[in-house]
Amino acid sequence: MMSSLALIVVIVIDQFHMDTYWKYKSQLSQSGIVTLLEHGTTYLDAHHTQFFNQTCPGHIGLSTGAEPSLHGVALNKTFDYGQEVYCLSDDKNAWLHAPEENKNLFAIGTSARRILTSTVNDEVESQFGERSKTVSISIKDRSSIGMAGHRSDLVLWYAHKAQQWTSSTAYAKDLPLWLNKFNEDQRKLEQKRKYEAEEKYQNTVPSVDDLGRLVVRAMQEEKLGSHPKTDLLWVSFSTHDYAGHDFGDDNEKFVKVFKAEDRAISQILAQAKKTKGRILVVLSSDHGAGIDAAELSKKGIPSGKVNKPSHREALSKCFKSEAIGEVGLLQSSSVYIKNLKGDAVAKRLKAKECLKKSGPPYWHVMTKEEVLENRLPQVPWLQNLATSWHPTLGPDVIGVLHPYWNSDDEEVQNHETPYSYDSWVPLSFWGTGVPAKKIYRKVAVTSLAPTLTTLLKIRRPSGAQGPLLEEIVSLK
Repeated sequence: MMSSLALIVVIVIDQFHMDTYWKYKSQLSQSGIVTLLEHGTTYLDAHHTQFFNQTCPGHIGLSTGAEPSLHGVALNKTFDYGQEVYCLSDDKNAWLHAPEENKNLFAIGTSARRILTSTVNDEVESQFGERSKTVSISIKDRSSIGMAGHRSDLVLWYAHKAQQWTSSTAYAKDLPLWLNKFNEDQRKLEQKRKYEAEEKYQNTVPSVDDLGRLVVRAMQEEKLGSHPKTDLLWVSFSTHDYAGHDFGDDNEKFVKVFKAEDRAISQILAQAKKTKGRILVVLSSDHGAGIDAAELSKKGIPSGKVNKPSHREALSKCFKSEAIGEVGLLQSSSVYIKNLKGDAVAKRLKAKECLKKSGPPYWHVMTKEEVLENRLPQVPWLQNLATSWHPTLGPDVIGVLHPYWNSDDEEVQNHETPYSYDSWVPLSFWGTGVPAKKIYRKVAVTSLAPTLTTLLKIRRPSGAQGPLLEEIVSLK
C-alpha cells in the first residue's frame, strides 16, 4: 500500500461526462486535465450508482461512498414537514456575512445536517484531529458541503448577492482573515465586470478564474501538505454545470469555461507539486448529462422535454378529482403528496395512475411500496432505484422517463436519470508513484471514499458501500 501521503486533492468538475473531454481535448493545455486523465491511472467506465443523477446526491456519493438510501439525499430538493425544501437546508445555521442570502425563505442556512452518514473528511477529522487540515471549496454550497460533510476545517462557497465567498455557522463563527482580504478584492473585481444579457457570474469564465485563485490561496494560507498527517482538499468546478445548463456543451461560451477550468486546474496542480511529501490528485464528477433533447427530437432521435408547469397543473387536477391530496413537490418525475390523509397505500396507487396520465409517456410508474418491496420490473439498471430510495424521506410516486427525456424543458440540457449518459464520469488518480494506466473495467464512483480511507489507514465512512479500487490501494 502507498506510504503516507502529505496531501490528497479531489477535483470534481460538475456535469463532466467523459465524451466532453475527448471532444475538446485538443483545445486543452498539457498541464491540467490532460495530465490527470492521460498520465494517471484512469477508469474509463466509471459510473455513479444513484438513480437520480443530480448535484446534491452526486457530491455526497463521492465523499461518503454511500447510496441515497443510506445518506438520505436523493434529489436537489426534497419535501419535509409539508413543504418543499433545499437538499441541505438548515435554518439553525446561517451563511456568514451574507444577509441577503439568509432572507431566502426557501433555503435559509445550510449545513450537512440532512446527510445521514459520515464523509471522508469526517473520518479524517475524527482520526487525525488537529494533526491535519480538511478543506472544501466550490461556487455551490451544496457541492462544498456535500464534499465536506459534518466536520471540516474550512468549507467555502460563493454568495452571489453578497459578492463574496462565505461559509456557514455550522463550520465556523467567522471567516479567516485572509479570506476577508480576498473578498474585498473580489468585490472590486465584480464592480468592473460586465456580463452579456444571458450571462450570470456563475456561468462565466471569471467565476472559474476566481475559484482557481481562491483554491491556490487557501492551499498557501492553510499550509496544505505540511501537517503531521494527510491534508485533504476537495474542489468542485460548478461553472461547468451552469454553462452546460444555460448554453449546452456545443456552445462557444461553454468551451471557454472548460478551457478556463483547465487553466485553474493547472494552477492547482502547480501548487500541489510544491508539497514536499507525496501527493495524490483525483479527478471525477458528480454526474454526467444528456444533450439538448429538443435538437435531438428535430433529428428524429427519440427524446423530449416535459413542460413542468403544464405537467404540474394536470397532475394537480387529477389529484383533486381523486381526492388524493395536493402535489407537494414534483421534481424529476418524483411526486411528494401534501395533505395525504386516509389510506396512504390506496391513494398512492391512485396518484400513480394520475402521473401516468398527466406526464410524458413514461417507461414505468411506481409507488413507494412497490419500490421498497421490490415489486418493480427486473431489469438491472432499475435496481439503482431501490438503493436511492430512503424509506422515510423518499417520494410517494416515481415516474421513470425514457432515455433522452427531460422532466423540465427550461434548460438546454439536463441530468436526472439513471441512464449511462447521466451516470458516466471520469475517475482518475494522478500523483507520486501513480502509473499512467487505462482501466476499462466498469467501476462505481462510490468506491472512491473507501479507497481514500484505506490509503489513509483509517475507518471508512459509515455508509460506504463500494468495493476498493485495487489498482490504487495496491500502489507502493
